[in-house]
Amino acid sequence: MNKYSEDDLANIIQNVMNITSDYVFNPNGSVIEFEQNICDYINTLKDNIIVEDIPNIAQAIYEGISNLGIIEDSFNNVDHFKNLLSDNQELDMKKRMLLIVDPQIDFINGSLPVPGAEEAMNNLARYLLDFGNCYDNILVTCDRHPLRHCSFKEFGGEWPPHCVESSVGASVWPAIMKELPPFSLNTRFLYKGENPNKDEYSIFGSEKGAREMDAIISKEEISHIDICGLAGDVCVKTTLEDAIRLYPHIHYRILEDCVASLDGGESISQF
Repeated sequence: MNKYSEDDLANIIQNVMNITSDYVFNPNGSVIEFEQNICDYINTLKDNIIVEDIPNIAQAIYEGISNLGIIEDSFNNVDHFKNLLSDNQELDMKKRMLLIVDPQIDFINGSLPVPGAEEAMNNLARYLLDFGNCYDNILVTCDRHPLRHCSFKEFGGEWPPHCVESSVGASVWPAIMKELPPFSLNTRFLYKGENPNKDEYSIFGSEKGAREMDAIISKEEISHIDICGLAGDVCVKTTLEDAIRLYPHIHYRILEDCVASLDGGESISQF
């Protein structure tokens, strides 16, 4: 016999709608905080449900969110809520990684500027100030090229010299560096493009970088990755493609306001 009545389910729908409306109608609302609030609410239900109740409660939660016309990628079907309710572990949406791709000076106002990059990286700095503490891990990938690199035009490559090791242009954008110190214990910098004969748009293209990424994702049991950086149609796109291929179980989200692209965002919008 089911423990939850129709009135109980109606209350769940209303409670979830209240949580969702706080997110929808708050101009500063964060999807991370929204998802955590939903999970906190689910945690309050889990001690008082029986297996037979799970399908109805999952449907009620889904309706509570979708009634306001919004379903985030990570909460996009009833089965997802069934799984959350069935798991005996307390839910923690903070098994998240913020993956920042190549936020370097040369890509902003240096030798290889990306249109809109300064605005996007300043948006990212503000995002870190407001929501950096929502992540268990912050990873920053950076190009670190030798003076002679196969990607440079003078050596047969496609690009002008950029992000040369120890140069000013290889440095991370100052506004972003300013906001990272509070998260120093969970922030790592990973480097790619160090092999003079190999172009590495993705950190997964670097043998060392791929090992380090895998160790972090596995050890920390990462469930969500939010990605941003430069350039959207080159390194961000390639990194995201590799991540999806290697870790298809992870939920991915693009922080669109914190991405700038050479193609105006066309490529990255396909995800």
